[in-house]
Amino acid sequence: MTISKKRCALLVSAVVVAAVYAGYFLICASPSGSLETAEVGPQPAGSIAPFEEALTFARLGGAEGSETVLLVTGEAEEAVIGIDLAPLLDGQVGDAFDAIRRLGRPALLELARNPAGMARRYGVERLMPVAQGEEHIAFGTNFADHGEEVNNDGVFAFPKFTRPTAALGAFGVDAEAGLFDYEVELCMRFDRDIRNIGDFDAALKGVFLCGDFTDRAALLRNLPDEENLSGLGFSDAKSGQGRMPTGPYLVVPEDWRRFVSEEAIATVRNGTPMQSGSGAEMILDFRQMAGFVLEAGDAARWVFEGRPVPLTADGVLRRGTVLLSGTPAGILFRPPTEREIGCGAVAYVCLAGFLSVASPRDYVIERAIERDLESRRFLQPGDRVEHSSSRLGRIAIAVIAASPE
Repeated sequence: MTISKKRCALLVSAVVVAAVYAGYFLICASPSGSLETAEVGPQPAGSIAPFEEALTFARLGGAEGSETVLLVTGEAEEAVIGIDLAPLLDGQVGDAFDAIRRLGRPALLELARNPAGMARRYGVERLMPVAQGEEHIAFGTNFADHGEEVNNDGVFAFPKFTRPTAALGAFGVDAEAGLFDYEVELCMRFDRDIRNIGDFDAALKGVFLCGDFTDRAALLRNLPDEENLSGLGFSDAKSGQGRMPTGPYLVVPEDWRRFVSEEAIATVRNGTPMQSGSGAEMILDFRQMAGFVLEAGDAARWVFEGRPVPLTADGVLRRGTVLLSGTPAGILFRPPTEREIGCGAVAYVCLAGFLSVASPRDYVIERAIERDLESRRFLQPGDRVEHSSSRLGRIAIAVIAASPE
């Protein structure tokens, strides 16, 4: 008995389809392998900067919403030792920069060296965020090793909308829907508006430690089709309540370049070291970052909550706006691999993915998000994230379940 050509063609087609499906399940359904992690160096021990190198300040909360500024002279277990500057300024001190302007650096340096019985011990739970604005500018892949781990080889910027929170606190996550990640960063703010590089050079500069929490699911969904290191998609993923804890100290260095280059920063998650780096590894320093912002002007090239936004209104880097440095390698996020993209494209056709979402790209993204949600490798309620530094203090955040809205 012979097989007709038509039946033979059908049989060959069936074998080919079966082979495609078998190949898909053999290659794509198997695990992707373990996540490669960055090599983590030693964690910084932490101390107060020597007075000759920098003056260290903190905001102290009091009764009924009152606050004052401390000149920090030392640390003790769960406490900071400092001098309340309000009595020296007739109760009018508003910020560390105001104290320096009115009292002068030499007088504050002498006071730090010889506190004459004015230094007191204050619990760290009373320390407030050292920045207060709600509109900030963050930089991405400004550390080369981080760029390598996320396959980006250039620096970009984006606006970040959030009110900074204190060094000790909690951050709520919905681990069933979001992929929440950490970053440790160096941050800087100024005593004046920065309209040009001359203003930057003349300004008093305060350096402090920052954390930066991100919902990577929101980031993946909001990236443009052709990501060109523009920072598009990052504002929605990195803005919102609790996503920018600050260290306890605002440090005003004598030589900001030297201070920043020597400052070490690190992250520990649940006792495991995850990140380590130093300011010397930054691709753009803070002066170059300010120049980037000024050059961008007020062009509304970014998007937040569906509306176009600039890096900064009127092209001016306003007093109170924070520059965030970017982070070293060691975060939890990895973009989809070529294998995952290829398997997603095949699944879009073979598994009828085209019936569920609008495009192959969206299908690949949703598969990657689902995979990471199932892995539970992103931040989960019960986690503890600690950011540390050489001379900027530390941040300790308890990850909790987000409250229902």
